[in-house]
Amino acid sequence: MFSYLEVVKKLVQPEIYNRGLKLYLEGAVLGYSDLLLDYWRKYQVQNKNNLYTVDIPLLHLALDKQKHPQASQALKEVVRCDSPYFLEFGICANVVAVCAALDQEFSPNQIKISKSENQPKINIWDNILQAESTKKQREWLNALEKCVYYGFSDSSQQYKTLKKYFADILTNPDFTFIQNINSLIDNIVGNYLLEKNLLKIFIDPYFLASGSIVWWKLISPFFQQIDTDHQLTIACELWKNKIANNVSAFEEQIREYFVKLPSAQKLAILEKLKKQYSSNTEFWLEFTVWAEYIEWLEEHIDELDSKYLIVVAKKIPDQRDRIEQKIVEQIKIWSDFLIAGDYQELIQILSLWKTQLGYSDYLEDVLRYIKQSHHKKTKLLKALEKI
Repeated sequence: MFSYLEVVKKLVQPEIYNRGLKLYLEGAVLGYSDLLLDYWRKYQVQNKNNLYTVDIPLLHLALDKQKHPQASQALKEVVRCDSPYFLEFGICANVVAVCAALDQEFSPNQIKISKSENQPKINIWDNILQAESTKKQREWLNALEKCVYYGFSDSSQQYKTLKKYFADILTNPDFTFIQNINSLIDNIVGNYLLEKNLLKIFIDPYFLASGSIVWWKLISPFFQQIDTDHQLTIACELWKNKIANNVSAFEEQIREYFVKLPSAQKLAILEKLKKQYSSNTEFWLEFTVWAEYIEWLEEHIDELDSKYLIVVAKKIPDQRDRIEQKIVEQIKIWSDFLIAGDYQELIQILSLWKTQLGYSDYLEDVLRYIKQSHHKKTKLLKALEKI
């Protein structure tokens, strides 16, 4: 069985070989792209604070099987890396790390590393799951940084990497990973354009739905630190996702965030929603109730219909009498213009009234009025009996 590690081992000193294995274990091999030439790949390797490129052929495919014994010579002739070590001395630890990644991809169960004093204490294959997890986190963070600093589209490779590994990295994010995300965000807070790129990822419906509460805990601490325009955009997008039932797993946390916003921010959000959804009043009215924008609700009681007044009466107890009087007026007028047989919406409102506010004198007054004014509508009377 062809082994890339056995091939490269013949070309390097033990310390370089072991350093390369260590790089792979630490997840330094960030990924690859296929080159135009058949069986060639370009890998990226994160070595300390530098990102290096390794161009390498898939020798087990490109090299005739009869020439496999000469694979080490072939690798030495064609492999390339832009690291200073490679340029001066030849095969470097970055190449070894890529060879380990290739072996894991094409023959993970066939590799046996001989024991020696210089061999790493960690067995590479016994710890492959942990290494792969670290590798994915590094590759994801690298993609996130590129998306933020250079921009991205839905078809870009970096964005695809973010989606590809997102579920895995959020399953159990370690402390170092969280620190790295915090550090990245801290570095871009205050830069309007970079914040804008990060914002697109923050509120992407895919990441909100897939990341659930873990994603929320990672990103929400930074909302109040970024530009006020971006804060407004985040809030509006979160509301849209809430309405679309895309954040049900952490809806209460989002609601708590909205409720705690200052009135000035709630007003700015409301005005933006009203502009965007001028023909859909319920879309932004629901926001005022859900976010408990009490000041606005008190000021606009006369403009709300019964469905919202019932909810508002519960939110503002000291205004309950005034609000229930408004509900009485609205429902009496409404009942007088009912189309025969079309009673479902009225019954729903009356039931909501009883459920949310209890059986009050105002509700009793309305029921009595409807029964007396519409005593010939037997279907309506039967429905009222259940309230």
